[in-house]
Order: sequence, then C-alpha cells, then structure tokens
Amino acid sequence: MMALIRENLRRPAVRYILVGVTNTTFAWLLMNLTLGPLAMSPAAGMAIVFALTAIFHFIANRQFTFQSKGKWQHDVLRYLILLGVNYLSTTALTQWLTDLSLPLLIITTAATVWSALLGFAGGKFFVFRNASSSL
Repeated sequence: MMALIRENLRRPAVRYILVGVTNTTFAWLLMNLTLGPLAMSPAAGMAIVFALTAIFHFIANRQFTFQSKGKWQHDVLRYLILLGVNYLSTTALTQWLTDLSLPLLIITTAATVWSALLGFAGGKFFVFRNASSSL
C-alpha cells in the first residue's frame, strides 16, 4: 500500500490535487478565523485569505508539485500572469454560463474544473516549465 502511495505521489497531477485540497482547507480555516473571532469585514478578510493562500499555493506547487529549479523571481512573475488569466477566463466562463441560465451547480462545477485544469496546465507548461514532464 505504501509503495502505491509513493508511486502516485511521483505524479505532478496527484500532487497538484493534494496541494489544491490543502489550499482549500487552509482558505476555509482562514475565512472562518478572519470573519469569525477576528471580526474583520468581508473585504479585509478575503484580501488576507487570498494573499496568504496565493503565497501558499505558489510555494507548494513550485517546491512539491512541479519541483521547479528555475529562478523564483521568474516563476513568481509567470505565476501572477497565470493567476490573472485564470481569474479573467473563469469569470468570463461563469458569466457566459450564467447568461445561458444554466443551474448554479453546473456553473460552479464548470468554473471549478476549468480553473483547476488551467491552473495545472499553466503551472506545468508556463509557470514551472523547467520541471519534469510526466503527469
């Protein structure tokens, strides 16, 4: 069983999913902290959550998922570009699906899947392009 786990952890796609689940859990905990006990405004709380989870996501994907050996400054710049492209394209997709009057579950699922696929492909082939080529 441990051999199977180790074998699967060699695959960037599996590591990407683990980072995503961890990042989502981290975001959920931070949102509950900032909006709950810290009693921050939603805008301030979300700004902190977004900044901290983006930093975590970048570091975890750079070191764990894609094991990048490139200059971190270049990786950060490309990551920020990917973040912007992902935001704009996911927002456009969400607007288009909303305009089609599709059910909310379909809209949110499609946006989540699109964002994850674009994030993985963009991370692998653009942000951390000097990393290994396996999936």
